[in-house]
Amino acid sequence: MLTLYKRHTKECAEVRKRDGAAESVAELRADRSYRRCACPIHAEGTLRIDGFIRKTTGELKWEKAEKLKREWEDAGTLAVAVPGSPAPQEPPTVEHVIEQFTKDRTPCKLSPSTLKKYRQFANRLREFCTEKGVVYITQFGIDHARAFRESWTDASITNLKRLERMKAFFAWVVAQRWIEINPAQKLKAPETEDPPADPISDGDLADLIGAIERMPTREGEKNMTHARLLAMILLLRHTGLRIGDTVRFSTDRLKGNAAFLHQAKTGNPVWLPLPEFLVAKLKALPLYEGKYYFASGSTKLGTATGNARRSLRKLSKLAKVRTVNPHRFRDTLAINLLQRGVPIEDVKDILGHEDVNITLRHYGNWVKERQDRLTRSLEKTWDIA
Repeated sequence: MLTLYKRHTKECAEVRKRDGAAESVAELRADRSYRRCACPIHAEGTLRIDGFIRKTTGELKWEKAEKLKREWEDAGTLAVAVPGSPAPQEPPTVEHVIEQFTKDRTPCKLSPSTLKKYRQFANRLREFCTEKGVVYITQFGIDHARAFRESWTDASITNLKRLERMKAFFAWVVAQRWIEINPAQKLKAPETEDPPADPISDGDLADLIGAIERMPTREGEKNMTHARLLAMILLLRHTGLRIGDTVRFSTDRLKGNAAFLHQAKTGNPVWLPLPEFLVAKLKALPLYEGKYYFASGSTKLGTATGNARRSLRKLSKLAKVRTVNPHRFRDTLAINLLQRGVPIEDVKDILGHEDVNITLRHYGNWVKERQDRLTRSLEKTWDIA
């Protein structure tokens, strides 16, 4: 739909001011409701093909401007010639929009993994539009958005994240005024279930550590590689760090016997004390580039985390325990702390959750105080029986 309005000249506003108008000249120029003048008539709004437009009609009389407005709306484009105006431009193609969006993401200081996921999403969208014959971004409607989502066959959590990126992409397109509405905005998110906490038992952890010496390594690196793997496992177990932070752990984050975990939401740094034997093992490691314990700073984060995950899978197989992934160490630390009576608010700060409800959702069943309260409540019912 288009809206017609007068775009008043400075001379028009000054005349009205002299005639007694109370508003300022700037306010009079911006007054779209005033029509009794010879100022040019403009149109603003969204067309089906062109998307958002703001353009002069080339008319001074309202009746002629209304007629041209209806022609534009019926055609969905400015292809209807305006006297004395250049030919309208085509709407941007899907390929052009994807290219511009990708360029816009790069300087936003997003992590390499996030940028990679946006590129993967863009490739999927490009393939879908090619298959459906969608050339211009203005052709991509709600039905296309729904069909695009239905083409995803991955796990619910993966599709949820992909939908979030889809909404972010089209919100950016709307902000460029290439389309009027976000076709993905009203799509319902898939239902997801958080996987249950999966701590590592003391026995499995002992077997895992015991199998390190049997890990195959390159000649001449046996002691160093085994020492790094042991130190990494112990650091994961005693800090609950994510694997990305672990492989990038450096001397900057170790002060005495305390490890810097992250910056809390309040802006305060969160430090966690480490056992002396772990600090000793870290300090005994040869450093990469004089500061990194587990991988060179020049190694891509995805490569470093992938190497660490593969090492843990191989080690699990050697130890004959159920596959240990890095997140199970976070579960182990969180549950161990809660069962020892550590307040869940403190566990939240250690894990780096933004909200305590996230911690409760994952680990609420392990809160010792809650378990004790439930036990006392049940014991009271025995007296009644």
